[in-house]
Amino acid sequence: MRSGSLGVLLLVGVSVCRAQDSDPNYPISTDRPTFSDATTIVPVGHPQIESGVTDTYLQGTHTVTYGEIIYRQALSDEFEIRLVNLTYAQYTASGYSANGFFDPSIGFKWKFQDGVYTGKNRRPELGIELLTSVPIGAAPFRTNAFQPSGRLLVQYNTDANTQLFANLIVGTFGADSNAFVQFAFSEGVSYQLNPRFGLFFEAYSLLPEVQAGPTGSYADVGFTYLLNKRTQVDFRVGSGFDERRDGNFIGAGLSYRY
Repeated sequence: MRSGSLGVLLLVGVSVCRAQDSDPNYPISTDRPTFSDATTIVPVGHPQIESGVTDTYLQGTHTVTYGEIIYRQALSDEFEIRLVNLTYAQYTASGYSANGFFDPSIGFKWKFQDGVYTGKNRRPELGIELLTSVPIGAAPFRTNAFQPSGRLLVQYNTDANTQLFANLIVGTFGADSNAFVQFAFSEGVSYQLNPRFGLFFEAYSLLPEVQAGPTGSYADVGFTYLLNKRTQVDFRVGSGFDERRDGNFIGAGLSYRY
């Protein structure tokens, strides 16, 4: 799926959807392991690295991705720069195999509205994220063009432990005659069982999944666990909705805030 949306499905995903302010003593909040990204910004002066591995079977292909690194560095309480998708992949399909690094992406996240969750004037937390890939990956996975994408990020706390989240996404994929525009949306819910352990469920769709292809719809479920305020482990498992585009994936990760 790197021809179009494998990188989006496997690597950009994710958020531990809970509120976070800019206090470095507050527990780490990540943009993995979900497909959706959170509105939260890492604390100024405390860069964050998120990483993981994912095993995916999709449409007769098998892909294992390693690293999946996201580097986040805040320039203010509302703005961070991002280096995304530092990932090594092993891909096999119908006797063909390839391995190497995907094209990385660079960009930023801006939280432009804080959420208000009590009183009469309640409102969601809002942010935007703009990225572009850089065509420097290994030859089997490289797209010889910059591929920009944008996300509208939405989060809303219904109570102290429950949060709703959603992303609206548009991006361009491919190069030259193979280039196409992809829309995507996701929505989900997270629940904090206790200060360390959280659960989430989300569903998302890619329209189209590949050039001139059908819509791909997926769902995943998983958990996050805080080893301490700066370190988190995560796990997720998911599957496709419809038989024609069916697939499944399983992944785990480790994130650390400096």
